[in-house]
Amino acid sequence: MAGNLLLCAVSGGVQNLLAEPTISIPPYSSLLEWDPEESFATLKLNLGNYLYLFEDAFYLEAYLSSIRIAAVSTFFTLLVAFPMAYLIARSKSTTRILLLSLVILPFWTSFLLRVYAWMGFLKKNGLINEFLMTFGLVDQPLTMLQTDFAVYIGIVYTYLPFMVLPLYTTLEKWT
Repeated sequence: MAGNLLLCAVSGGVQNLLAEPTISIPPYSSLLEWDPEESFATLKLNLGNYLYLFEDAFYLEAYLSSIRIAAVSTFFTLLVAFPMAYLIARSKSTTRILLLSLVILPFWTSFLLRVYAWMGFLKKNGLINEFLMTFGLVDQPLTMLQTDFAVYIGIVYTYLPFMVLPLYTTLEKWT
C-alpha cells in the first residue's frame, strides 16, 4: 500500500513537471524559437515576462532578496579569501603546496556532506552553541539554523575555494 502511495506521489510530480510547464517554472522568455518547417531559428524577445517580475510583489521580493544575499555573500567570501590567497601566494613553495591542498581538499568530499556538516555546528545543541554556553558568552542557545546567517555561512564556505584559487593565481603572477 505504501509503495502505491509513493508511486502516486512521484507520478503526480512527474506529471506536474512535464504536462503543466506553466505551473512548474517561473516566468521567463525564450530567446530563440525553432521553426521545424523552415529549419531555422528566429530571434524572439518578449519583455513582458521580465516586466511581470517587477509588477508582482512576490517575485520582486524574491529577486531583491537574492541580489542582497549574493552581494553580502560575495563581500564576505572576498573578505575571507583574499588574505588566504595572499598568504598562499607569499609562502614558500613547500608550504604553498600544503596550503593549496587544504583549499582543494573539500572538493574530494561530497557537497551535500559538507553542507550537512555545518548543520551540526549551527543547530541549537551544536558545537558553536555548546562552546558559547560553556564559556558563558550566552545564557541560552542561539537560533542559527534556518536563518540568513546560516545561508551566508553555507554560501561563503561553499564558494571560498572558487574565490581563493583565482585570487591566488593572480597574486602569484604579481610576485
